[in-house]
Amino acid sequence: MESLELSVEDTRKSHLTLINKNQRQYLDLIRLGEKFKADISSELTSSRQLLLDEVQHSSLKLIRSSLLLALS
Repeated sequence: MESLELSVEDTRKSHLTLINKNQRQYLDLIRLGEKFKADISSELTSSRQLLLDEVQHSSLKLIRSSLLLALS
């Protein structure tokens, strides 16, 4: 009987260890997903800003060219 109780206790401990491991892996995946989303968001923000700067620069060049043509 004692052997059965030890076996049950070992199984219970093993099960708890497995549950804890799975919880840690799940939390690691959540953190990794959050980091990935933050990185992507940052990259998109940078890309949008670069495009906006390029559009503004092109618009200023066009306005200057138009003004020079109007003044000549």
